[in-house]
Amino acid sequence: MAKESVQKVLQTKLAISEHSFRTNQPPKLSIYEAMKSIHATFEGPTTRRAVVGEKIVECRGYKEKEDVLGVYLVGYIPNDEVGIVPHTSEDLELFPPPENADFLDGEMMALISERPI
Repeated sequence: MAKESVQKVLQTKLAISEHSFRTNQPPKLSIYEAMKSIHATFEGPTTRRAVVGEKIVECRGYKEKEDVLGVYLVGYIPNDEVGIVPHTSEDLELFPPPENADFLDGEMMALISERPI
């Protein structure tokens, strides 16, 4: 349910932006407003999650101050193993993630302003 709602908000934002570009009119919904709406609708990182292929992207941090939003996004592949290089063997080995955790695959921090910068 959460994934579908987030996708609808972002798809709506994309459609509004494309329409705005074609008609040379300002968009009615900014990415700033879309992010605030997503954050207000979903509580906690497990509900602010989107599946992109086999990777999961979650909003793990959100801070709002005046007219600027700060977001921290992380990406991971559930149950993905990482290669390790043992010092006592020539063969590489795969190491599974710890229980109740996944290995970080990527991260991004972004500042989103209500006003154009």
